Amino acid sequence: MPNVLAVASGQKPAVSVSGTDFPTEDRSAVRDYGHVVDLGRAHLLALGAARPATHSIYNLGSGRGYSV
Repeated sequence: MPNVLAVASGQKPAVSVSGTDFPTEDRSAVRDYGHVVDLGRAHLLALGAARPATHSIYNLGSGRGYSV
């Protein structure tokens, strides 16, 4: 996140995706992307389900990975 913020503030020219040794066809990383609206809805649902003195973990994703 610090690198993304540095690019957004003009301190760096670009965000780089590093790594070329992943077990994928093109050797790049795989990410599971979600739409910001879906993620926002998930956050609201999680907030609505929150109960005092409890702890829950929610993993969000589509289950489909894309090579970057």
